[in-house]
Amino acid sequence: MIAPLRLLVRSPRSLLRMFVGPIFQREVRSLGRRRAPHWVRAGYTLLLLAIVALVFVSVWDSNQNGMWAQQSVLELLAPAMLATVAVVQMSVLALVAPVLTAGAISDEKRQRTLSTLLTTPLTSRDIVLGKLGSRTVQLVILALVPMPLLLALRVFGGVEAEAIVASVALALAVGMLGSTLALMFSIWHRRTPSVVFFALCSTAVLVFLPWVGMMATEWSLDPNPDNTFFKCIAPIALFAVLSPEQVSGPSVAAVRGFWIATVIYLTLVSGLVTLFSIFVLRGVLKREAGGGDAGRAMTRLLAPGSDGPGSAATRADRQSRPVGDRPVLWRELRLNALGNGKRTVIALAIGIGILLFLYAVAGLDHSGLTTTLLVIAALAMTVQAALSAPAAISSERDAGSWSVLLTTPVRPGQVVLGKALGSVRRLWLVPGVVGFHLVLVMSTGWFHPIGALHALMLTGGLMLMLAGTGTLLGLACKRGVTASVLNMIVPLVLFLGMPVALNFYMQYNFYQSYASRSETLSDVIMVSNPFILLTEASTTATGEWDRFNYFLRYEKLDGGGTVRAATFTGMVFINTLCLSAVGAAALVLAALGFNRFTGRPS
Repeated sequence: MIAPLRLLVRSPRSLLRMFVGPIFQREVRSLGRRRAPHWVRAGYTLLLLAIVALVFVSVWDSNQNGMWAQQSVLELLAPAMLATVAVVQMSVLALVAPVLTAGAISDEKRQRTLSTLLTTPLTSRDIVLGKLGSRTVQLVILALVPMPLLLALRVFGGVEAEAIVASVALALAVGMLGSTLALMFSIWHRRTPSVVFFALCSTAVLVFLPWVGMMATEWSLDPNPDNTFFKCIAPIALFAVLSPEQVSGPSVAAVRGFWIATVIYLTLVSGLVTLFSIFVLRGVLKREAGGGDAGRAMTRLLAPGSDGPGSAATRADRQSRPVGDRPVLWRELRLNALGNGKRTVIALAIGIGILLFLYAVAGLDHSGLTTTLLVIAALAMTVQAALSAPAAISSERDAGSWSVLLTTPVRPGQVVLGKALGSVRRLWLVPGVVGFHLVLVMSTGWFHPIGALHALMLTGGLMLMLAGTGTLLGLACKRGVTASVLNMIVPLVLFLGMPVALNFYMQYNFYQSYASRSETLSDVIMVSNPFILLTEASTTATGEWDRFNYFLRYEKLDGGGTVRAATFTGMVFINTLCLSAVGAAALVLAALGFNRFTGRPS
């Protein structure tokens, strides 16, 4: 750890070579020749242009007089664009950064070139910093894409230069955290989708970890703007920069402590993760050279048991048992989500321990606790399902067993169905922890059982859809990371992009001349989005339902009234049926195109 300080004292050039060494130069050149970074930049630029166009037209339409020369309208345009672009930038960098860095070490393992680095004079520090530095270049390029637009907004007024710098710094700090975590997990894992999943989950935990510190110090869920931990939460800091008048003052200077504290916290965490990666990489290299499997040290959530001779799947295959006429389904259903029972017990204990901490701080009867837990669980299961289904096929390719499977007389439908159901079966951990909470709140009378039924239906339909689309994309795409990213885009487009586009269309068209039809479109948006339905279902079902005699009423999306429990259950059923139908259609397409996707002759 003191080696960098010695290099800084003796030779600044040596310190610079430590970051910009041969690994960095090779990675930057190779990444520049690939198509994926260019596609990411192009897609990100087009997304920003579309969002800016939506904001521009919305502000234009909100102008009652239609005169853009008015200074007040121009001052409304700049803050609206800054807020929208800043939120999108932080979200995109948080999702893209792990994808860019996930293959830093895992690709070397699959190509069997990692052990070759032992024959070079490169140290683990050179390898880690070179890999991380080359990915940081790509991340900085993405962060700088909206800078010309954001700086041009200052012409309209109402936007401070510090707000622009703060929003970019916060987004870049979150992206750097995701990159360092992906690099660390790529040291242990061979499968890129596993690295992406662990990096995304760890990034979310570390970003909101200061909230736990605030709860521990304040012993309350209520936010305290003066608490140091509260200032280190990235979304809160971004909100403070974009709306300083809602926190401490009329200007960004009044909330400067928020974004500076957050950037320092995220930078320190990224540095510690990088130092830890440097520390463990040399041992992993030696084990790789000696034939060991370093990946056994980490928990396998996605398609476990396909990349090592001592895995659970291999041990299961060695047992002589009747498997019936569906061997792929039998094998996939027998795979453990966490590898073994000990890890399962530890994971469940950690989840239940977190719940007990929340009960001690907020109480079991907290009005928003159940809704928050259900939404977080749905988001986590969505990410896991989006990555798990493609990984079930890509792991077979990485392990070299996919070609063997294609030589067997197993029908395409059996392979497709077995992989899809196996990926769904491995998603039981998060529902198990949340189910423990639901049992408690239902037994104490603070949650209506119909809310648990709605949550089960909505999450079940969502998982089935992602399992089907993930299986189809896993067959169609040769690289597992490409299939996983595309499968993550599916829910983003369906449940975030479409509601935004429909809402824009509704405001721009229906509210001008067809106001009577806007209510129908609002109902369509509500029925088609499982997250909106889940939020409404859990919010309405929370309360002392068995102590008071009242009828459940569910608010409509446009606030134009309520619907009864039976009607709302029908809406949930329609949503579940449509999502399941999309997944089933994807599985049918995967089965029909199986031979074409895989090159199987018959």
